Parts: sequence; C-alpha cells; structure tokens
Amino acid sequence: MAGRTVRWINWKERKKGSSEKGDAGSSREHARMRKALLLAGVCIVVLAGIILPGQVLAIREQHAYDQVEAVPEQYLATNSAMTKNASMNLKMSERLRLISGQWESQTQEAGAYEMEQENYEAIVLLREGMNSLYHSRQYPVNLSSEYSNWYTWTAQSYKAVDTTFHTYAAYYWIVHFEKYDGRESHTIWMLDDGTIFLAEAVMPDNIDSASLSAASAVMHGTEEQTITALDTVNMPDLADIVPYEDVSTSGLTARAWTQVESGEDSYQILQLYGGHRYLYILTAEE
Repeated sequence: MAGRTVRWINWKERKKGSSEKGDAGSSREHARMRKALLLAGVCIVVLAGIILPGQVLAIREQHAYDQVEAVPEQYLATNSAMTKNASMNLKMSERLRLISGQWESQTQEAGAYEMEQENYEAIVLLREGMNSLYHSRQYPVNLSSEYSNWYTWTAQSYKAVDTTFHTYAAYYWIVHFEKYDGRESHTIWMLDDGTIFLAEAVMPDNIDSASLSAASAVMHGTEEQTITALDTVNMPDLADIVPYEDVSTSGLTARAWTQVESGEDSYQILQLYGGHRYLYILTAEE
C-alpha cells in the first residue's frame, strides 16, 4: 500500500518500560509507608513520655496510701541517739516513774543499737548485781553461773518513752531465769546502767523471811546518802505503793521498807514475801 508506514512494536521493550514504571511506583509507596510508620512511632513515644510518668506517679501514690512504710533504720538510730542523750541526765527515780507509768509514758521494745550492752553482757552485769543482793541477804538465791546453778535465761530490752514530748526515755532489761528442773524461776528488771529495781523469786519451798535482811540494816549511810527504815505496820496498802502493773502483791507481806536519800534523788526499797514468792522492788514517790 503506497504511502503507509508500517510500525513494528518491540513488545519486549514495552514490557520492560512498564515494569520499570511499576517498580518506581512501588518504591514510592514503600517510602510513604515507612514515613507514616516512623511518624506514628514518634507520636507514640511522645505520647508515652507525656502520659506514662503521670500514670506511674498515680500508681505509686495509691500504693503509698495503702501501705505503711517502715522508718529507715538510719533515721531510727539518729532519733534514738538524740533521745538517749536527752535522757542521760534523768535521775534514777525519774526513770522509775517513766517505767512504772507514774509519768505518762509508752513502753515498747528497744533495739539492740539503743542499749548500752548486748544481751549476754547484760546478763553478766545483772548477775553481779544479784550476787551483791544475795551476799547482803536481800535476795534468797545466788544466781551466779556456778556449776551447781544451771539456769536457762531469756532477755528482752525495753524503753519507756514519755508521751508528752517524746524526748526522754528509760531503758531497761527484763530477764527470766529458770532452773534446769523447772521448779524455780526468777524475773529481774534492770536499768541499762546495771541498777536492779525489781527482782522476783518463785521458789519450790516457802520463803524463810528470817533468813533475809532489811535493806536498812545492810546499807551504809554516807554524807551523800541517808538510809531510813520505814514503818511496815502502818504502811499503806501494797497495791498503792507498788506502781508496776505487771507485778502482783496479792498474798505478800512486807519484810522491810526503806527510804534512801541519795544526793538530790530519793527512792524506796520494798521487800515482800509470802508463800513461795519473794519481791525486791525499788519505787519512786510521785
């Protein structure tokens, strides 16, 4: 046919061009998706940084309302040292008033870091004091650690803290001795300076009051210390004299009652007996 130009189409080239266009479009689509995902990730991170801290604080605050945290031991030790220093100038009679409740106080267990001695050291100190009472015939039994005296013991430290200012405290030990056969027991209360202010003996046999001496008969007065024997016949009811709530005076009789004036301090020594029990007690007048 004259004048007509016949164009031959190269199908391979056409297919190749179409494929290249498709690959380019797919790459652009993937790039857009990556950008969208990256943007979404950034938004999530930003939102999490804004929202999560507040949620965490809210959870912790709610947890704090529902739980009582223990006071750090470091703070307790520091606070105890302040109380200890403030209490050093307390007279013995003032410590006894705190322990007995004659002054408003609260009794609680004392930590080992608050006491002057470890428990085994307290036992050594206590036995020395009880040995002195025994040899002066103010206590019926020798609690020294000799071979024939097989006693088991338990010791617990306490403090009586004033409830008015929470500044002063009296520190003391309560020690229980029990003989190996279980027929004899002793309860001793001792201030942390070694002063024994209460000793109770529960014996297998009746107490022989004639074998015991009055404190006024064995204590020696000095220029700074006056010893006076008080009347045990017309004395007040024992329950009114003995201020310690955990100590029963039921069925007991006064063996001796002694007033001690020592410098600017004063206290009384009460010796009671009855049946299988004997009590040696220091008290302070209100």
